Amino acid sequence: MDVVKQQKILASVGACEISQRWVDEAGNISAADKWGLCERPDWLLWLAVRLKILPQTIDIINIRTLLVIYGAIESKIPAADKVDTLRLLKNIYDDMLNGMSRDELASKYALRIIHMRQNRSSQLSAFYGYIYDTAYCAGQNIFHYLSRSLLSMNIFYDCPGRDAALHEQLGIIREQIPWHTIHTKLDSLGLI
Repeated sequence: MDVVKQQKILASVGACEISQRWVDEAGNISAADKWGLCERPDWLLWLAVRLKILPQTIDIINIRTLLVIYGAIESKIPAADKVDTLRLLKNIYDDMLNGMSRDELASKYALRIIHMRQNRSSQLSAFYGYIYDTAYCAGQNIFHYLSRSLLSMNIFYDCPGRDAALHEQLGIIREQIPWHTIHTKLDSLGLI
């Protein structure tokens, strides 16, 4: 698939001008290679959401991403909060893997997360908000929103581990939504 065809596909699904320009600037390499080279997790997830690709592992993507972000912002979390925050994330992750329903997750964790948000800096409070959204929206694809928001969230932006965390996010996405899944969907829609 050449660059012109890639551009037509992106235009047909409503991709932003910046992402279309990136595809053009990346040159005449395969779409699969571009999927592997793109460093914007929000773009990859946007395309998956736009194509209505919701992997069964979306909850795992959501919570694994939060664990990655936690690692990046750990230095900004007050020492007294670190153990509780990490334990909370791991407990939610384990419960999701064990098939706990959205209602059960919300019931189990909502009050605890709300309590953890009180009297925190606005940025740290926002992070706890993302944890709440992940727990409450189990089974839904909130990752695109999460990823895009985190790209500009102050507590994440100026962390030394931000770039490594973004690369790990990309790895999680590519592992759970490989290029052949995107390609198959594009083919089924008659776009390639």
